[in-house]
Amino acid sequence: MQLTGYPDLLSFTRRNRTTANIKARLDVAAQEAVTGQRADLTEATNGRVGNAHLLSKALNDIEQSSRINALSTTRLDMIGQGISGARNAMNGIDTRALIAINSAGTADVETIADEAKANLRSVMSALSSKQGTRNLFSGDAVDQSPFADVDILLDDIKNIMATAGSPANIESALDSYFDDPAGGFHTNIYTGGTDAAPPLQIGDGQKLNVDLRGDNDAIKDILRGLAVIATAESSGNAIGTSAFTEIFSSGITAAANGTSGLISLEGNLGIASETLEKANSRNQFEALSLNTAYQSLTGRDQFEAAAELKQLEVQLESSYIITSRLSDLSLTNYLR
Repeated sequence: MQLTGYPDLLSFTRRNRTTANIKARLDVAAQEAVTGQRADLTEATNGRVGNAHLLSKALNDIEQSSRINALSTTRLDMIGQGISGARNAMNGIDTRALIAINSAGTADVETIADEAKANLRSVMSALSSKQGTRNLFSGDAVDQSPFADVDILLDDIKNIMATAGSPANIESALDSYFDDPAGGFHTNIYTGGTDAAPPLQIGDGQKLNVDLRGDNDAIKDILRGLAVIATAESSGNAIGTSAFTEIFSSGITAAANGTSGLISLEGNLGIASETLEKANSRNQFEALSLNTAYQSLTGRDQFEAAAELKQLEVQLESSYIITSRLSDLSLTNYLR
């Protein structure tokens, strides 16, 4: 006759060990159900953990490259907005100024002169745009505003108008002011750096140089044209005289050249923007391919993990019930 004894300490310990094992498996299943990744990479990859780590690093590199690309794209967009804002601020003033001077109407010319002052402020404001604390048109001096106050420029040009003399001398003085590195524009107005800003980072070690400073020729033409139109009366020549017309017309020509130059700059920025878009598309494609490979190596079906999690919960509950019943058994209860 075989007797079955009541549970001893050894069997009770085994039951606790089984319960602990179920709890451990349950924790793993819960993690995998949430993350969709195998908790044990060594087991999941059949010992090829190195491959998984290489794929993970490649994905991290692409993610970092994409973040850098996004920052560069934002910066380039803001530079483009500054140039577009400056061009839009012109509002076709060169054409209307030409009509006004040809009509010989004093009021019309004075109206255009007042508008030129307002447009000059708008242009310089648009080209003083910043990305955070970075001044976008200050070259390598990103912590400095690209321009001094607009009134300083207007005062300088008024002084040239009043003192240079003939239209030819005024034109020569303006050339020196805007084009000579030691001229008034570079010493009094443009306050940015003389070298290019740091290149835009595309990612993966690639860079994109966008050297667009406030002393660019197209920008100087815009500022020169508007300042001359705004201050031509300071030359002392009456509106309608040949001398005034020559001075005023030189401002119109500079403004028109500047507008054309800004349009060309916008085209160049569009090419740079396309380069960034291609880099971003390449990153997205590579990330998709690498992520697919990584998931096939380390991924866990989340529905399958959830089903296992439910099954383990039932097992754990049953184990607790059995353990509880066993712990209540005694010789007295057994003999009843």
